[in-house]
Amino acid sequence: MPKQSKIYIKEWLAIKPYHKQVKTDSYYLGLCNKVKDALVLANSDIDGIGLYSSDIDLISCLLVSYFEDIISETNIWTTFVRLHDKMYGKKLPFYHMHEYFEKEINEQDIAFLLWYFIYIFTKEIEDKPFNKYTIIAASKVMEIFDDEYEFAPENKDLKKTYSLDETETDYYEVRKFIDKIAFNTYLFFPDTGMELIRQTENLIEEKNAESEENLASMMNELRDTLLFNLNTKLLSLKANEWAAEILGKQHASYYDLKSVGNKFRSYFLIESEDNDNIILEHIATRQLFSVTKKSIDFLQLFKSKGSVVLMGMANWKGEWWFSGISVFISNDRTSRLIKDERESITSKKEIPLTKEEKEINTEILHKQEKVFLQLNKDRRISFVKTSKLDDYLHNFIKSYNISIGQSGKAPKTKTGIKVGDIDETVVVFFNQKTGIELAYVPNAFPAKENSDFDKYKSNKDTFNLLTTYQISTELANYCIDNYKDKLSFFNTDFGKLILENSDFLLRFWKGRSYHSKP
Repeated sequence: MPKQSKIYIKEWLAIKPYHKQVKTDSYYLGLCNKVKDALVLANSDIDGIGLYSSDIDLISCLLVSYFEDIISETNIWTTFVRLHDKMYGKKLPFYHMHEYFEKEINEQDIAFLLWYFIYIFTKEIEDKPFNKYTIIAASKVMEIFDDEYEFAPENKDLKKTYSLDETETDYYEVRKFIDKIAFNTYLFFPDTGMELIRQTENLIEEKNAESEENLASMMNELRDTLLFNLNTKLLSLKANEWAAEILGKQHASYYDLKSVGNKFRSYFLIESEDNDNIILEHIATRQLFSVTKKSIDFLQLFKSKGSVVLMGMANWKGEWWFSGISVFISNDRTSRLIKDERESITSKKEIPLTKEEKEINTEILHKQEKVFLQLNKDRRISFVKTSKLDDYLHNFIKSYNISIGQSGKAPKTKTGIKVGDIDETVVVFFNQKTGIELAYVPNAFPAKENSDFDKYKSNKDTFNLLTTYQISTELANYCIDNYKDKLSFFNTDFGKLILENSDFLLRFWKGRSYHSKP
């Protein structure tokens, strides 16, 4: 086997929540190179799995970070295992747990992490957790960790980094802590950390004509937005939820961390101020927001009543804090902007729904569901040709309007879907959380009403139904609950593995869209 290039300290520090080398880093860097040799050797024993050298370098660092986490008791991995056990009654997906030692290194941990990391880098979804490379590589890495377990040094700096003062009330200090979890923690770096890198690179490319100052502001806003909006592939949780769980329920800020967020950015009118807050009116909805002065360094800019500002804010401990960027709009643009914002449906949806608004939405969905079921003989799903879809939806809207005492008239519905040479079948599903949903996966539903079901296209449609984030969790589960025994896909080894771990994998594949919202 040819001599491999070494992994250097810069690569190791790239996935750390700190950037200055600490005394234990040299030891763990040496371990990274041992693990790399083992991964390369395992790859040479079989045909290979399509990993680049740089991928193997990063995977080596990530696996050693898992080992460092266990040794240093930083509670990252143990939190994932605990939550998975709480949700599914077993420590990990896929693997048997006959011999599993909590808070210690385990070969099953390494195998699962290899599956997870390899998926991230190759997108080989069907690459089973039991493939030859995963098993061989996990065994070789476990041998290394086992030999080092008694002698590995605890990284006290790392443990300190993953702590938060019990008395901390400053939103910005809390945000820094959450940021470390989201973007610089080994378990999430290949997922949310690399997503931040990708989107930042795209932003720089798109906005290369901007000044350095403007570009820096845009990058900060992007990071701030992703921090509160991204869900991890593992368990589909947000970074603030992971932060809370890593600290544990015994921490004074646990429940505040779980609820921090509702970060959004929109246009506001400056209304007034009191001793503690700046009062802003959300232009689109006319709703008032009190933003704590603790979060604003440039208070003099908020003295001008009637001025318009584009700004972000997030809720922490029951207070709204400035978060992200703020841009004051020139006076010559405010009149037109206010008019446009008042009429903008998109802008009205930017702010978090109140409890009353959520209840109204739920009631509307209940009424729509009743009409849908009446029109479809109590079936939650229907199969409609593309050429007839506009008429189908128009009839639904008309029937709904009649049911709530409005005119039977309804605007002519146009989906914008063009009918090609083949008049395709569309799955129309009523999702109790979002309303009517359309999906082009008819061959995942072998219903007697689906006359165009094609068993030869069934595996592809079923696979797309499960893995495509644009298709809801509810529709995927409807398929599993009602048709799993009639679909050949679920008789394959891969299909059986999905059924055994369906919710975990739906969270993994669908990410943020796992949580359907109106």
